[in-house]
Amino acid sequence: EIRDYEKAKGIPDIILSPCEKQARLKKRRSIFASRQLKKGEVLDFSDVVLLTPSSPESQLENLESFIGSRVIRDVDKGELITFDLINND
Repeated sequence: EIRDYEKAKGIPDIILSPCEKQARLKKRRSIFASRQLKKGEVLDFSDVVLLTPSSPESQLENLESFIGSRVIRDVDKGELITFDLINND
């Protein structure tokens, strides 16, 4: 409803500047280990914490892909969890 009003009134689309885009990326969250994980453990929601800044290899959008996966090596508490640390088999 508000978007229809904006279109009718002629309010232009919001376009982010390059510095705003970069700031937005830094505010996104990545997936980190909430505790020490041992090789072979299956990741659960309680095993991860979402923190900023974001890393392209580990973003909130990928969380469902990580949960239920086994870690292929020991992972330290606070370590960034990336696809190369998990096995989806």
